[in-house]
Order: sequence, then structure tokens, then C-alpha cells
Amino acid sequence: MKSRILDYVDFERANTLLEGFNKATGFVTAIVDLDGNVLSKSGWRQICTDFHRKNPETAYNCTVSDTQLANIMGDHEKYHYYKCMNGLVDAGVPIVIRGEHIANLFSGQFFFEEPDISFFKRQAKKFEFEELAYLEALGKVPVVSKEKVDIAMDFLLNITQMIIEMTADKLDQIELADAIKKSEAALWESQIQLKQNNRDLLESQRIAHLGTWRMDLATNQIVWSEELYKMYGFDPSSPPPPFSEHMKLFTPESWKNLSESLNLARTLGIPYELELETITSDGSNGWMWVRGEAVNDSKGSIVSLWGAAQDITERKKTENEVRQREERFQLLFNKAPLGYQSLDFEGRFIDVNQKWLDTLGYSKENVIGKWFGDFLCPEYVESFRKRFPIFKAQGYIHSEFEMLSKDGQRLTISFEGKIGYGDDGEFKQTHCILQDITDQRKAEKALFESEERYKCLFEYSGVAISYYTTDGIVISYNKKMNENIGGKAEDYIGKSFGDVFQSTYAPKFYARLKKAALCEQPQQYEDYFVLNAEPKWFSSTYARVMNLTGEVIGVQIASTDITERKKAEEELSESQAILKAAFENSQAGIAIADAPDGKLRYVNKAGLLIRDKSEEELVKNIDIHNYASAWRILRLDGTPYAEDEVPLTRAVLYGETCSEEFVIRRDNHEDRYVLANAVPIRDSNNRIKAGMLVFLDETEKRHAEENMRKQNELLTSLLKLLPVGVFMVDAAEGKPLIVNEMGTALLGSGILPDANEYNLSKVYKAYKGDTNNHYPTAELPIVLGMKGVSAHIDDMVVERPNGTRILLEIFGTPVQDKEGKPWASLITFMDITERKKTENELIYLSYHDHLTDLYNRRFYEEEIKRIDTESNLPISIIMCDVNGLKLINDSFGHSFGDKLLIKAAGTIRNACRTGDIISRIGGDEFTVILPNTSAEETAQIAGCIKQLASEQTIEKIELSISYGYDTKVSNTKKMTEVMANAENHMYRHKLYERSSSRSKTVEIVMNTLFEKSNRESLHSNRVSAICQAIALELNMTKGDVNMIGTAGLVHDIGKMGIDEKILNKAGKLNELEWEQIKKHPEVGWRILSSVNEFSELAQFILHHHERWDGHGYPSGLKGDEIPLVARIIAIADSYDAMTCDRSYRKGFTPEEAVNELIRCSGTQFDPEIVVVFVNQVIPNNSNFGVNRG
Repeated sequence: MKSRILDYVDFERANTLLEGFNKATGFVTAIVDLDGNVLSKSGWRQICTDFHRKNPETAYNCTVSDTQLANIMGDHEKYHYYKCMNGLVDAGVPIVIRGEHIANLFSGQFFFEEPDISFFKRQAKKFEFEELAYLEALGKVPVVSKEKVDIAMDFLLNITQMIIEMTADKLDQIELADAIKKSEAALWESQIQLKQNNRDLLESQRIAHLGTWRMDLATNQIVWSEELYKMYGFDPSSPPPPFSEHMKLFTPESWKNLSESLNLARTLGIPYELELETITSDGSNGWMWVRGEAVNDSKGSIVSLWGAAQDITERKKTENEVRQREERFQLLFNKAPLGYQSLDFEGRFIDVNQKWLDTLGYSKENVIGKWFGDFLCPEYVESFRKRFPIFKAQGYIHSEFEMLSKDGQRLTISFEGKIGYGDDGEFKQTHCILQDITDQRKAEKALFESEERYKCLFEYSGVAISYYTTDGIVISYNKKMNENIGGKAEDYIGKSFGDVFQSTYAPKFYARLKKAALCEQPQQYEDYFVLNAEPKWFSSTYARVMNLTGEVIGVQIASTDITERKKAEEELSESQAILKAAFENSQAGIAIADAPDGKLRYVNKAGLLIRDKSEEELVKNIDIHNYASAWRILRLDGTPYAEDEVPLTRAVLYGETCSEEFVIRRDNHEDRYVLANAVPIRDSNNRIKAGMLVFLDETEKRHAEENMRKQNELLTSLLKLLPVGVFMVDAAEGKPLIVNEMGTALLGSGILPDANEYNLSKVYKAYKGDTNNHYPTAELPIVLGMKGVSAHIDDMVVERPNGTRILLEIFGTPVQDKEGKPWASLITFMDITERKKTENELIYLSYHDHLTDLYNRRFYEEEIKRIDTESNLPISIIMCDVNGLKLINDSFGHSFGDKLLIKAAGTIRNACRTGDIISRIGGDEFTVILPNTSAEETAQIAGCIKQLASEQTIEKIELSISYGYDTKVSNTKKMTEVMANAENHMYRHKLYERSSSRSKTVEIVMNTLFEKSNRESLHSNRVSAICQAIALELNMTKGDVNMIGTAGLVHDIGKMGIDEKILNKAGKLNELEWEQIKKHPEVGWRILSSVNEFSELAQFILHHHERWDGHGYPSGLKGDEIPLVARIIAIADSYDAMTCDRSYRKGFTPEEAVNELIRCSGTQFDPEIVVVFVNQVIPNNSNFGVNRG
């Protein structure tokens, strides 16, 4: 895990921070893992880079020291000081990320006290270091106080914390991205499951004839499900009728009950459940079970009603029929001359009728509550025990038992019984009719059948039976007939039909009687009557009645009330007409095929249009063997269906109900996408009679959905690609609707379900600026957008779940509907934390010097105007100037000069007070504005600056600062005058100090050059000696000889600004390196010309690479234009260079070098000086050219 965390450390930013730390403090830094590997370093001391880390043994000591320091460091230690095995002091800060110690951030390579020189001399000897160079490198290791190191380490501890936080943030972002991907996958699966659940719900509602509805109480707007439209007989494509017209959908009584229940639900939230009689759109009545409930918002207020409804018309019809049967049964029970008994679950008597008591001779008190078996003859008791459970299980019984009457007679009893059930469907009681058939069993069977059974059939038949003579005289009629015509028997018996009914129907009736008397077969008729003001239809059978001799003695008429059947037939006819019209005008294709061969019987216009063929082509001679080929039915992937796989075939052959999508390909190869549902049509015996296929052309819908999908994908992609966060809420409640990935990343969370208009600020932890006060809800752009107002803010701070805070700029706008009313509010937002930080930094930088972090000239000029008030008197100004900065820049480079300026800034800051205003107004110029400060106090501060500067050095260069000051004590004196006086005083000091400081600087420059390259040191000393020897032979004065010797010594001082890798390069210089070398005369001239003592030498140094023929550099001088001293240096420099060995060539012998000088005499060198050098200097100085090192 350590290596994985290290992979996410931003070492580039860490290095930037550590380099800044090094520049600001001078302390070196390094990041080292727990195995001692250096992962990053900055500003290491020369003693480590040039010696300790290069030698294998001391480098090993470094690694051991680093790893020991890592092991010693305590878990709760802020930092730890440690003396390394090479003698230097190091300090470390542990880097702990997510509780895991992965590395250490080191600083060190310093001493708390003066080092033991003898230890390091022994170290140099032991590891074969060049002692002098090693000790010089040791001298550059600073000795600092522990207090100063503690301050630096505390700062380094903050840098460590920044590295930890940057890495932790990066890990959090990666883990958050992984979590988002997983959440998106889970969301996708949930959406798929949700779609499937919706399809299952719609199918369940269709099967159960169950519809749902919702009513918005604010608008009274009603929403119906598709099944509810069907139940009411409305077109699903049109909106449901307004609530004010819903009373037309129910009978008055049902509407009254529903209205009362709706009011209770609306006002008190009381749910309801009712059975209501409905009136459908075609005027027919039905029944509906309904349930409704109130829906509350988050505040508990009732905002809408929700409900479900189920079509129970068929159930109601069934219940009505059962009730009618029960009424008829009760009538039969009360008046029938048959015994009746009712038993409970255990077989005990609940009730008997009088006929039962008369038959067996018992009183009711002797029977109720007794077990039925107690009244049976003994041999029937066990049979009853076994058959009674069977009776209860199968629900009915037809049996005979022998029972004992009260006087002991055995009676044969016939039983007809059924089970009565409660509302819960459980057993309630038995219902049995019993008849004493003892005498009947004894009587002749023929008599029984001709009299008793006929009488029972005639009297209790559900068919109205009447008996007439052939002349139309009423002989008798049964109870059902009496129910139909009303009145009493004596009003009809013995009277003529025409006298009784007195209607125009009589002639037709007599004619039928005569025909029936003549015909062997019964005659069937259907007649329409109005009985008791109620229209009726009857089906009557006229059959003649003959005596034993074959004489026709009358006509019996059996009449069945077929009013309901006629109504049903009429309704069926109407329904068929409606159905046919619906089929023909349906937008969906409908095909019906007969079973079992599947021959197409019917295809409506919409179906033919989908295939774009005529009925002749698509219906005639089409059956299950050629559906797929004739209709060119293909799967969605373009493969053809097998004939037995076509949905209509499966419905006809196998009784399957199936729903599929497929393609119908027209002759012009245009594909029509079809959603089809196939169902079998069965008769009352559940046999398949036909199959029906309903198929809807969804091609345009599919294309529209595809276009919509592409638009959604485009929108989704756009939301993902947008570099800003997008957040949208609904305008009604402020519920979040959309948050894009960037928005989630910025906020640290996506849609929060409990968020609303009133708590958005708290839920998403939005604060006003840097405060801990939640952003006022009324000022949020998202809330203003809900009210139709656009807004813009740039001061919202959001705290994310990981605790980090970011500053957001937000643009908000309302999303309006066609009527211009806001239905949502949309904001876009971006993280402007870094931008604000940059703006603040720019503001800071505009008033601060980037190098010293002091105020700059712009701030100084504005501040001097602001502070020039009477309340700030006396006002003093100190002008400071760093001496020798240009010389140092030319000698050591601008980076060294920058260090000197930083040191100067720190020195001035340390000498001044907290409220003093310090500015760097030019390259080496500083000012200090001191409000309410007298001249005496200013003098003390200026002296302190001078004293502190004298104590500061940078690599042996002493810090020298010249200063001047002046004080304004009244408004009569202008600040420009004060500044001018201070500047004049400063320049006078500068003149006094300039010479000595620059002389020291030149001396240090030469020493530094010689330290950089031992070869340059030896070369410069030899050139100096040769120059002096030539001067002596030219009879120059002793002063000139010494001057020329000094010029020879410093002739290459300009190489101070050249990379020591080039100076010490073993091989030949390349073109770019040679161009660098050729600049050293000009650099040397700039260095020396700035110092009075050396200004005379500057011209000699500038031109010592000029040629006698004018082809030298840098000025192209020739002949006597070249100063004499420069010509002498040129010969001395060239002779020594030729006689020295190089890695790429061996040095010339003195003879070879002299010959080369002679060869180049008059072109490169002054010929007269060459003659002097060859004839006088060489013979007298045989050692020149011998030492070639």
C-alpha cells in the first residue's frame, strides 16, 4: 500500500514547495522513503553532493542514517533531530497519509555548534578526500541555533501537511471516481428493473381489470391509468373528464357516497373503500370497487388523493343471481310440501320445517341441537359418519336413508342437499330437502312417475306451464305461470283465453292451438308482451296432450321468460356492431384466425395497411402454414420466423398468450416495427375456438424514441463534457432533479433525496464567504430561479463530505414552460478557489516585490501620498542601497545577486519596527517609511540597519548597505523634498564605502574562480609570471611590471560567470561552449571597471584576445590599436596554453610553442614582442613551459 500511496504523491508540486523553502530559509530538504531511497531533494550542501554522496562508504553511511532516522521517529513526534554517521545534523518530519507512515521529509546538513575539525580531517584521510577542498566545503555548512531550526521545522511541518493533504485529496478523488462508476452501473441496473416492474404493473392491471388514479387537490387535475380509461369506456389518448363532470360516471346514490368519502379523505385524510354503481360512456351500468387515500407532503399537508378501482360488474351480477336463487329457495322452503333440515359442521340440527316434523312425528324442541345420526336406523349411522365429511367436501348430496319416527316406524327418506357458505367462503350450514318416499316405494312405479313426479315438475318448475283444451279453455297452470300473469286461479280456470286476456293476440293463439293439436312435433314460438307495464319476451312450446286411446284432449304450453336473453342478444348484436366498428376504425391491426387450422377469418384495415396489401392477398388461403411467409414476418434482427413460432400460430395451436415485437417487411423492402399481442379465444368448455392477434405499428414511435434516445445521449454527453457543475431543482418544492458529474465532483455529493427549497443551504453545506453562516436561502440563485429570477453570485463556499471547502461562482436561471411559468430552476457553477487565490495573489504581487516579498515602488508611491497627513507627523524616510550589486551580478550571476538582495531585505526588516513600511523601489534600492518617528529615532534604526548588515555574509561576500534619511516635522515641508534629501545622503555614504567593498569583492571573485578550477589558478599564476618577465625585458618600471603581473593574474576573471563544467571539461569544447568562453573578456571588463583600483586593468583584460591582424575578439582591434599590456598578455596566455597538457592532446614542448609563436607573429601576435619573448625571455627563464600540469 505504501508504494501505491507514493505513486499519488505530487512530487512536482512538492519540489516547488521545497525549493521555495530552501530559497526562503537556506535549509536543504529531501523526501526519503522508509528504505532510504531519496525521492526528492533541494539545495544540498557541497560537502554532501561532492563528497559524502559520491564515496561508496560515506554514501552507505547516508543511507543507513536516513533509514535509522525513519525507524527512530516516534508515531507522535512532530519532528526528530539526528546526527548522521558522517557527522552532520539532520532533522525529519514523518509523512503519514491515512494513518500510514510512508516516508520522511528531511532537512539538515547543519550544526548546532562549531564542528570538530579534527573529526572531519580524519574523515578526509580515511575516505581519501582532498583535505583542503573538503574542509572548505565543511566551512560552508552553517552553524545555527536550535530555536531557528525549530522555526524552520515548524514551517517544514506545514509543508509536510500540505503534501499529505494534496495526496489524500488525490486519493479521495480517485476513490470517488471509482464509487461514481459503481453507482452509475447500479443506477443503470435499477433503471432496467424499474422499467420491467412498470411493464409488469401495467400487465397486472390489465389482467385484474384494476385501474389507478391521482388527483392534485391544488388544481383538481385528475390522472387516470390506461386500464381506468377502459373501465369507464373512454379513449386513453384524451384527457379524463374534469372532476366537476365525474358525477355523470355514477348513479346518484353512488356519487353521494363517493363525494362524502372524498371530502373526508381531502379534509381529514380518512381512507375509504366503496362499491359503486357506475354509468359508462355508452350509458350501460356497471359496478366498481374503489379505494382512496390521502397523500401528504413533507410538512404533513394533504396535497393529493390517490386511489385504485376494479371492475366488479361480473361479480355483482353473480351475487345478484345468488341472491335471487336464495329468495326462490326461501319461498320453496316456506311453501313446499317437502321436509327441510339444516345441520351444523358437526352434523347437529340447526333448523327443520314443519313438513319434516310432521313426517317424523317429533316436536322442534326434540330435534334442534341433536345429532342427525340419532334419528337414523342403526345400520345407517356408520354410513352417515363416512358420507357427511364427503358431503361437506363436495358441497352437495343426493341420498336416501331410513329414519325412525317418534312412534318407531321405519321411514324411507329421500335427501337433496347442498352446503351453505359464509361470506368468508367457509362452511356455514347444510341445506337439505327430504321427502318421505316410503309409500312411493310401495306404490307402483308407473303411478309414481305419472302423478307425483309430474306434479312436482309441473308445480315447482322454473318454466311457466299452462294447460288448455283445443278450444282455448284454461284447464290449469303452475306457480310460475301464476307469477307471470298475476291474479288468482279462479279468475282463469275454466275460462276462454279470449275472455280472460281480451287482446288482439287471441286469434293468433287459437290458430297455434289448432296447429299444435294436429302436429306430432311440438311447435316453438317467441312472443313479446307487456305484463304489468313491463315489456317481456317469452319462448313457448306448444305440445298436444293425448289420452290412452290417442285422442287429443288438450294442448300444454311451456313458456320461458327470455326477456334477459333477448336483451343480451340485442346487447350482443350492438356489441358486435360496436366491436366491428372498433375493429375497422382501430389504429391497431387486428387479425382473427379459426382453430385448429389457423385459417384467417378477418383482418381489419389497419392490419392490411401495415403490410400494404389487399384483403384478397393477405386473408384468402392464409393459415398457420404460411403466416410468416405471406405477411413477411421477421424478427427484430432480420431473421425470419418459423411458422410455428408466429405468435398467432402459438395462440391457435397451443393456447399461448404472448406479446412480442417483430418486423413486417413490405414489398418495397420498407420495414414496419410492430408490437403484437396474441391470445386464444375459448368456448365455455375451455376449448380453443380461434386466435386473435392485435398488432400496433410502432415504426414512427420507434423512430421518435430513437431520436429521443440520441437527444438524451447528446444531453448526457454534454452534461458530462461541460467543465462546470450543473444542478437543477423543480420549481414547486426545490427537489433536486439533475446533478452532472462535474457538479457531483464539486459538491462532493449528487442528488440528496431529503433536499428541498427550505434546506438546500444546510443539506449541501453552503456558507456565506469564509464564515460558518449558511448562505441565506432567499439569496440562493437556485431558489431565485424557482421564482422566475436570474441571479449571479461568486461568494458561496461549499463544504464537501471530505471536509474540504471550495469557493463557487454560480449563475442561476429559471426554466420556463410555454406559458412562461418556471417549472424548474437551473444553475451552473464552477470552482473559483484557485482563480480567487490567483486574483488575490495578483493583487498582492501588484503591491509586493516578487523577490524580497517587500512592498514595491507602486505601493511605496501610493503609500507616501496616503501617509502624508498631520496625524502621522513626524514622518521619516530611510533610503538604502546595496553596495556592489552590479559587480556581484556580473561576477557571480544574478541568482547570487538575488540572494544578496533577499539577505538585505531581511536585514532591513529585522532592524525596523512592526509598523514601519519597507519597500524595494529599484534594483538595489530600498526605502523605509516611518510614521510618527523623530529624526533621532530614525538615526538609531538606520544605524541598526548598518550594524546588522556588517554581520551578514553570503559565501564570504559581506553585505554592505549605504543609507540616508530625512524627517518631515511640519506640513510646510513636502514629501518629495524629504525623499530627495534622504536619497542625497544615501549617495554620499555610498561614495565613502564603494571602493573598499568592491576591492574585497574582486578579491573574492578571483579566489572563487580559482576554487572552481585548479587549472585556472595554475594557469593565471603562470601567465602573471610570464607577463612580468616580458615587461622586465621591455625595460618597464617596477610599478608597471607589478601592474602587468596583476593584469596577467586577473586576465581570466571573466570566467567567473562560466559554468565550471565547461571550465573543467576534459575534452574539446563544442561550438556553444566556445561561444560561452569567448564572452569572458567582456565579463572581466565589467567586473574590473566597476572598481577604481582595477579600472586601469579593465581595458587590458577586455582586449587580451584581440589579434594583430584585426580578426580577434571582442572589438576586432588590430596592430597598435590593441593596448600594449593586452598584447603582452595574449603572448603569455597562448604560450602557457600551448605548453599545458589536455585530455584530448599532449602539450607542446617549449621549442614547439616558440615555433608556433614565430609562425603566428604578425598575424595573431605583436611581432616585436614575439622577438623579445623568443630571444630574451625564454633563454633567461628555462622553466617556462616545463611544468605542463
